[in-house]
Amino acid sequence: MDMRSEARISKLMIDHDLEKNGDKFQIYPIYTSEFLVPLKIGTPTVPQILIMDTGSLLLWVHCGPTIGGEGSPGRTEGNLASEVVTFDSRNGTEVTIKRLMFGCSSIYSKGADRCSGVLGLGQRAISLVSQLNYTGFSYCIGNINDRNYDSNTLVLGGEPIIIAASTPMFMLIGKYYITLEKINVGDKFLDIDPNIFKRVDYQGGMLVDSGAPSTYLMWHSIN
Repeated sequence: MDMRSEARISKLMIDHDLEKNGDKFQIYPIYTSEFLVPLKIGTPTVPQILIMDTGSLLLWVHCGPTIGGEGSPGRTEGNLASEVVTFDSRNGTEVTIKRLMFGCSSIYSKGADRCSGVLGLGQRAISLVSQLNYTGFSYCIGNINDRNYDSNTLVLGGEPIIIAASTPMFMLIGKYYITLEKINVGDKFLDIDPNIFKRVDYQGGMLVDSGAPSTYLMWHSIN
């Protein structure tokens, strides 16, 4: 999607009745590598289970018969649509969004075969957070091995309360990054120049991606 498309979509944003102090939704860890968020789309509503993904910009779901067999949770093809989207909040009420723009995927994504699609939490005009004019979001995984643990929560809006050590983050092209300083093996630090880990000229850096199953580094050789 190009910047002109995003600009047009930004003009379609609508008013909503969500409280500005934050709406809380249950997160369900699964296979200790993915975090799922239930919601409903349409009238009458159709239940969906989406992967929570800070590395994606779009909320999208599978729609109709598939026409392919390749892809990943954060990469798909299809059409943009708008529909009523309903979340079940942690206080037992429903939060309804009257016309939310989302992706209607026509290609099956192998990485999302246990759910309906992806809940992108990036910071572009098309993302859920931006469409609802939230200043931010936060999430807490209290127990990664217990899908029903009460503290496994996604909070849209509001002000997060930090009660432990924190790491600075920065946003670039709608995604979230941290700066890796160094790596140690056992009690020894590896002899690596810290500048290698920095994002320079739109390359490198360490992406924060809740939709990725593991932490990994990509090394590029320069010929």
